[in-house]
Amino acid sequence: MIDFGHFEHYSDGMSIRATILVIDDDPDVLTAARLLLRQYFGKVLTTEDPNDIPAMMAAERIDVFLLDMNFVIGRNRGIEGLDYLEQIKVIDADAVVVLMTAFGDLNTAVQAMREGAADFVLKPWQNEKLVATLSVAVELRRTRATVSSLGGARRASDAKTESLNLEASERRMIALALDEAQGNISHAAAALGITRAALYRRKEKFGL
Repeated sequence: MIDFGHFEHYSDGMSIRATILVIDDDPDVLTAARLLLRQYFGKVLTTEDPNDIPAMMAAERIDVFLLDMNFVIGRNRGIEGLDYLEQIKVIDADAVVVLMTAFGDLNTAVQAMREGAADFVLKPWQNEKLVATLSVAVELRRTRATVSSLGGARRASDAKTESLNLEASERRMIALALDEAQGNISHAAAALGITRAALYRRKEKFGL
């Protein structure tokens, strides 16, 4: 989905005119994200409380949301992230949301993308991949804005493109799981939350 070979385009010293909102309950994560992303994007906002999201959306236009999937101590299934994703999409159907997820939440990340998330990054992130992912997300936001301004005339084409992006991200998740499990099908399937048979089918589908 993302051509990381073009990362140099995003690191030439010129910031991208976009507002990024980072939502995570860990202040250290927010500090790290702010220090990194402000080098590349026009404005970087952060909050530890996802309940701040509606007010922040009302206050200014957010181009991309970088949303953690877990906010309740002791819970790590990503359910909270799905709830906040839904809230964001209700307020702005064209919102572009990138999820931050731990390796074990990959299956939930797939579900979230089916529910409207644009992409995901694994925590702890790699700086270059995070910046590249958000840069592509900004372009997606601009595309959606253009489509909306055309009155939906290009909705079918846009939906097809996003469907292809979803498949590309799902393929990336499966490849990550297989790599992390060193090719062990049982361990990779468990991490993804699917059966061995389902993983075999996806391997065949994506040529992995």
